[in-house]
Order: sequence, then C-alpha cells, then structure tokens
Amino acid sequence: MNCKTMKNTEFQLSVSELMCMRRTVLPKRLVLPGPDGNQLQALLAAAATGPDHDLLSPWRLVLIPDEHRQSLGQIFAEALRERETNISMERMSLCQEKAQRAPMLLLLIVDFEKGDQKIDLMERLISAGCALQNMLLLAT
Repeated sequence: MNCKTMKNTEFQLSVSELMCMRRTVLPKRLVLPGPDGNQLQALLAAAATGPDHDLLSPWRLVLIPDEHRQSLGQIFAEALRERETNISMERMSLCQEKAQRAPMLLLLIVDFEKGDQKIDLMERLISAGCALQNMLLLAT
C-alpha cells in the first residue's frame, strides 16, 4: 500500500503516526550505509513538496562527496575562528570533525536574492526548514 492507494483516513493516520514517532538523531549516531540512490531521490522529492511562497524554490541541497569533507571541515573551523576568539585546539578539531560524522552529507543552502525581493527573508528560511522537515519525516 502506498499514499496513492490509501484511503484518506488511513493516510492521515499514517502521517500522524509518523510525525509523532519522529525523533532527532544526532549525526554522530548515524552509521553506514547512508541512503542509496533511490532513497536519496525520495528524500529530495519530499523536500520539494514543502511550502514555498511564490514558488521561488529559495533553497538548494548540495551533496558533499566524501573526498571534499575534510576541506569542508576546515571551512567550518575557519568560520568558527572568525566568529569567536580564544578557541581551543580541541574545539577546533571537534568543529572540523562535524563534516565527517554522518554517512552522507547534504548542505541546505538558502538563496536570499532569488525572485521577488518583497518576499521576506524569514519566509525563505521557513521554506527551507519545511523542506528539511519533510526529508526528516521521510527518513525516520
């Protein structure tokens, strides 16, 4: 049975149960294997159904290949250094490790300039958050 063949009440119950069961899982607790190609496509399709004022699609998801994670970790550490002073080496190392924790790494990027500038920045951020929530609901 899938969403298209379920009766409306069955579908609503299924979604309700899914939403109530979802819990946060820290990236360091995720283990291999990550999503396969079909699962990734389903996650991206779920993200695309999130609310989107004026159909801007103000966000993008970028898959970070394993060979670029170390460079991204260095960027994370540099950004931390720019925001704060007197950072311990241990904290810098932990910051760099963030790019290595999960079996798959997707970055969610919000475009603040795309489309009608009358659409508030917060609406763009909320749209991205809704896309991410849809992915999390499907993934858990």
